[in-house]
Amino acid sequence: MMISVMSIKKIVEQALQDGYLKSAMKAEVGIICDNASKLSIEEYMALDRLMGALLNGEVVED
Repeated sequence: MMISVMSIKKIVEQALQDGYLKSAMKAEVGIICDNASKLSIEEYMALDRLMGALLNGEVVED
């Protein structure tokens, strides 16, 4: 069975579109970060964008 894994960039795009970060999406980001030996520049930029959106209230946690 193949497990579908969302990319950090896709998770951030979805959170920004929806205005909230679901618990499952937050967990997925954690799993990706824990299992990645090195994140790409794009992944770091997406995480930075998500953190900024969370801090300014553009995105809220579910």
